[in-house]
Amino acid sequence: MRFFLALILSLGFGSTAFASGEGGGGEESPSSNSSNNNLVLNFTMPGAEVVAEEIDEGPDDPRVIILPTVVVPMSNNSRLTGFAFLRVHWRVGDNVDIWAARGRAQFALDALVRTGYGNVLSNESGTAIEHDRAAELWAETLVDLFGESWVDTVEVVGNDMRMVH
Repeated sequence: MRFFLALILSLGFGSTAFASGEGGGGEESPSSNSSNNNLVLNFTMPGAEVVAEEIDEGPDDPRVIILPTVVVPMSNNSRLTGFAFLRVHWRVGDNVDIWAARGRAQFALDALVRTGYGNVLSNESGTAIEHDRAAELWAETLVDLFGESWVDTVEVVGNDMRMVH
C-alpha cells in the first residue's frame, strides 16, 4: 500500500517539473513567444554609483575585526530622536589568537549593543553620535568582557543616522 502511495505522489509531483514545455535551458529573449516562464527585472537605483564609492572596505590589518552594524539610539532630553547605524573596527591585541577573538565576536557585538542602549552616545541635540565617546566606552566594554590584552584599539566608523519623525 505504501509503495503505491509513494508511486502516485512521485508521479504527481515529478510531472510538474516538465510542465514548462521545452525545458531545454537555452537562452531565449524575454520577448519571444515560448512556453517558458521568464521573469526579467531591470531596474537601477538612483545614485547607486555614489553609494558604491562611499562603502569602505575597512583597514588592511588582518588583526582588525569588523563587527556587524551596531544600532544605537540617539536621544534629546530622554526623548528618542533617531537611531545611528555604526560599524565598529576592533583591533585585537598582538598576543591574542585572532581566530579565538573572531569566534567570540558575537559576544562582543552583544556587549556593544547593550552598552549603546545603556548609555547616551549622542550629542546634546540628539542629532549625531559622538564617535570618540562611543569608541572609548566600547573599548572599556571589550576590556571588561575579554581582558586588556584582547583590545588594542576600537574605531567607530559611519554616519548613517535615521531620525524619528
